[in-house]
Amino acid sequence: MNYRYPALVALLILALIVVPGSAFTAKKLVIAVQENGDANINFDYQLTWPENFAYSIIPGKEQIVQSALRSKFPSNDVDSIRVATDSTELTVKDFAAVSTSAGNPESTTYKTPAVSFMMARDLLDNYPWIARFIIPDFSPEVTIVEFPDGQQYTYPDASEIPAITCF
Repeated sequence: MNYRYPALVALLILALIVVPGSAFTAKKLVIAVQENGDANINFDYQLTWPENFAYSIIPGKEQIVQSALRSKFPSNDVDSIRVATDSTELTVKDFAAVSTSAGNPESTTYKTPAVSFMMARDLLDNYPWIARFIIPDFSPEVTIVEFPDGQQYTYPDASEIPAITCF
């Protein structure tokens, strides 16, 4: 299974833009799969006051996120990045594979990749000047994967989510 996808990189990038502190806490991750396979990703988190201060003085946060995502995952385009003190939002192109049945064009199947939040720690280790200052909890309190037909999969406090095939 391929665990290298932008949902977890969004978690890493968030850690990259918060320097001092020790209590970065992942709250809620929502991956909303669109009909074309793109995913709108919203990641809510909580920062300590030192992390909030660091956030306020770092310029070009969206460009930092974009650059890091492109360097790690050049095959996935990422658009519409918004980074704030309590959340990051972005759109990942072709997050899910989409297929339709030849006999029934109304029947669409979506297959999402597996996502490991543990890998985010390994990626963070590539930035030792930041990693030594924080002890992040990358596992969101709740992760929700939504599909265009309204079907949802919810994972409480999971360190990874499996690949999902939704019919």
